[in-house]
Formats: sequence, C-alpha cells, structure tokens
Amino acid sequence: MKTPIGQQLSGSSWRLAAAGVVGALAVAGHLLSIYFELAEGPVSLRCVFALASLAALLLLARGDRSSLGLNLAPVQGWKYWCRVTLIIGLVLGVLVGGLAAIAWAVCRIRGEELPVYTTSPERVHEAFVSMCIAAPLWEESIYRVAVCVPAAILLRPAGAIIVSGLLFGLMHLVAGVPGPDNLIAGFFLAWAYLKSGSIAVPMAWHSLGNLFALAVQVGMWYWQGSPAV
Repeated sequence: MKTPIGQQLSGSSWRLAAAGVVGALAVAGHLLSIYFELAEGPVSLRCVFALASLAALLLLARGDRSSLGLNLAPVQGWKYWCRVTLIIGLVLGVLVGGLAAIAWAVCRIRGEELPVYTTSPERVHEAFVSMCIAAPLWEESIYRVAVCVPAAILLRPAGAIIVSGLLFGLMHLVAGVPGPDNLIAGFFLAWAYLKSGSIAVPMAWHSLGNLFALAVQVGMWYWQGSPAV
C-alpha cells in the first residue's frame, strides 16, 4: 500500500529516529497517565501529549502537513470513504458481535457475569464530549499520527498498522475496557489513516464508533433500569 504518511522523514535518518522517539514518548506518557489515573476529562495529559507530539513532528517534517496526514481531504475523496465506512461498519459489526457472543458463552460456562457498561441519561452530554470528541482527537493524534508517521517508513505500512493496532489495544487494556471492539478497532483505524493520507478519516470513524457505543450504553441503562456503572 502506498501512503504519503511519513514521506518527508524518509530522506533523513536522524529526523526519522527523532520521530520514533517522539512517538514512543507520546504513547508511554499516555499509558502512564491512564495507569496513574491522570487522564480523566476532555482536557488532560492526553491533550498535552497529543499536542506536544504533533508540534514536534511538524518541526521534524519541516511543516509538511500532508506527510503527517494533517489535512481534511482524503486522497480518494469523501465519497469513496463513505462507501468504505458502510462496508467496514458491517464487517466490524459481525466481528464484534461474534466475539461478544463467544465471550458471553464462555462466561456462562464458567458461571460468571459478563460486564455490562451503562450510561445514565444525565451523563450523556459529559460522556459524548469525552467519548466522541476528546478521545478521537487525542488518541488518534497519538496512536495514529505519532506512531504511524515514523513506523510507516521504518516498518512499512503493514508494520505500522500492526504496531498501531497493538498499542491501541494495549491502551484499552490498561484503561480497563478490553472489549472486542476496542482490541481490533486500532488496526482498521491505522489502515484508514495510511490509506486515506488524512487523520480526519480515522477521527471520524473513532467518533462514530464511540457514538454507537454510547447509544448502546444508554440503551442498556434503560433496559436494566439501574444507575450507570
């Protein structure tokens, strides 16, 4: 797969190495902030690590925003990505549904309760800002831009997708939300970023996915008739 991501860094070994360090520090800092519970709220250390890594990468890329995917228009156009969104949505729906069914069956066999996450209507606005605005902005800046820009050159696009997807899944494990959707979504988001050449595509996917998850959580709150977990 050809991608414009990281191309500005490909001609300089020291700038590429520096970009790798920036990505590693951004991920490490974000994971530590989650582990020590310092990443709560829409504006937190997530914002700091995301903005700092973007600023450093812009300097290393000599201001070339296309090399970082910091443009709104994807290479193939938005019509193409609207069609792809529908297809990927169906694929993810089948995958996540199947994995959830397996997890439910395993829990039933072991006599355990499958965790159910709910959100009360009173917390919808707060959850929407956190899940559908803040999370896509900061997490895509770190796990797509900061990770994939150097990895696309060092490991080729396929390697960048694997690394980005694994780190994204690890982040959700550390955060205590190891749902099947969270563990596999990173691979699709990284592919979309590298394929489209625009961070806007994975940000939009991330926001839509979290909006669907939020709707499910609110629905589960009404179905259970209990306070939010």
